[in-house]
Amino acid sequence: MEVKLTFRGVWKISYHIPSLGKVCIIAFQKVYGISKSKIELLLKKIDQDGLFIEPDKRGQKTPRKLLPEARDTVMGFILLYEATESHYRRARSGCKKYFDSNISMRQMWTEFVREHPNLMTTSLKNKNSGPVISFSTFRNMFNRELKDVLSFRKFRVDTCQECDKCKNRLDNLRLLSNQSSKQDDEIRDLITRRNLHL
Repeated sequence: MEVKLTFRGVWKISYHIPSLGKVCIIAFQKVYGISKSKIELLLKKIDQDGLFIEPDKRGQKTPRKLLPEARDTVMGFILLYEATESHYRRARSGCKKYFDSNISMRQMWTEFVREHPNLMTTSLKNKNSGPVISFSTFRNMFNRELKDVLSFRKFRVDTCQECDKCKNRLDNLRLLSNQSSKQDDEIRDLITRRNLHL
């Protein structure tokens, strides 16, 4: 398909098939299997300054930009959760803090959606007019902004050996059915030692 603009400002369209040369519009349509409306649509897309056809934008996902207020709301919500430092592994963990083990990112996001209905995700039944905060967006924001200072997973070893030894000995003594006064004294002594250590 060749389009030329004449001196009078009229579009002159000629149709070509490589093996046949110049043909009429009906032959062009039948050979390539396109309708007249498709040709008209292509002609509408042609830029007036040049013979540039705009690219087809179907099927392309455009990334949603979050408003700064939405980002600040998410960050503020995450930072409201209590996080503690590693008790015995501070040298290795640096300034990182850890959430309680019963908190997960999915639970946090669900609570966020419940508390902020104007920032609700479209996957829920209610539609919204505000920016969409999906779970993946929530997770990506956490990983991008807060991963270095907050974590959901604690160190595997985060206990004191002295406390563990006292606790295990106490548990063993309490399991024994025939408690004597000697065992009672040892239990009191262990409890005192543990409290002093703590």
